[in-house]
Amino acid sequence: MIRRILISLDALLDTRLGVIANINAEAAKNLVRSMDYWERHYDDWYKLTGGLVTNEQFRDAWLVRGGANTRRTLDACFETGLSPFLYQCLAEADINMASGMTPMDEEIGLAINVYPYDLSFGERRMIIDIMQEKYGSELPVMIVSHPIEEMTVELLSSGYGMLIIYDFAEWFKYHHVAIVGTLMSDFVVVHPKLFDRDPSELSIEQQKDEFLKFRLATQHNMDINYIDSGYFSLVNPRFSNDRPALVREPEDDVGELDIAALGAIKASP
Repeated sequence: MIRRILISLDALLDTRLGVIANINAEAAKNLVRSMDYWERHYDDWYKLTGGLVTNEQFRDAWLVRGGANTRRTLDACFETGLSPFLYQCLAEADINMASGMTPMDEEIGLAINVYPYDLSFGERRMIIDIMQEKYGSELPVMIVSHPIEEMTVELLSSGYGMLIIYDFAEWFKYHHVAIVGTLMSDFVVVHPKLFDRDPSELSIEQQKDEFLKFRLATQHNMDINYIDSGYFSLVNPRFSNDRPALVREPEDDVGELDIAALGAIKASP
């Protein structure tokens, strides 16, 4: 049996930056000149871009980033800093199997959720090849396309062991009733440490308490964790050289479309 990590292409690639670059190229350049982008706790694009892109502009462009806009979006984005985290997950799975903590027939694999992007067979094959070159040729990799509303508890429990997602708040909004009514405490959800509202009025301790209260409220349903939003952003040496840990305690050429962002994944170490 293969227990797969379901990870969205929006987590592997900084599509937020790609969307902003297509709205205003100067805004994208300004964004990556400041550590505020990597250290953000809230996606206030108006503030982060110095007023060059409004939150409404971003939202409207984000909703149509896929489909006919797939090429335009993916050509403008780059790999995120999630590689250290994925390496860690895969290594721990191998260690657990070797030590007998998990059954020898329970193999780990990756499932890349490419929704809402319109990719050809050749482009999907390219993603698989890149991921296997990066993480190991023996690693089972498959491509799926699940809209967020279809990522139900039933789907996740059918063969996945972990979900890595950027739009956690949106996913939770769709499925919170089913989540609080299920017992999948061994299922891990990983998302960026981002608030769904402006946390500037909260102290550091109050911000920590907000995340802790949520974890405690859902710990018997799912193992919901967060890591710094910088890992879901354009690769930055500060993050890519570390191995992020899940927050357990309160206090962390295919003859098809040449997608530059996927080439960036292949080119990175």
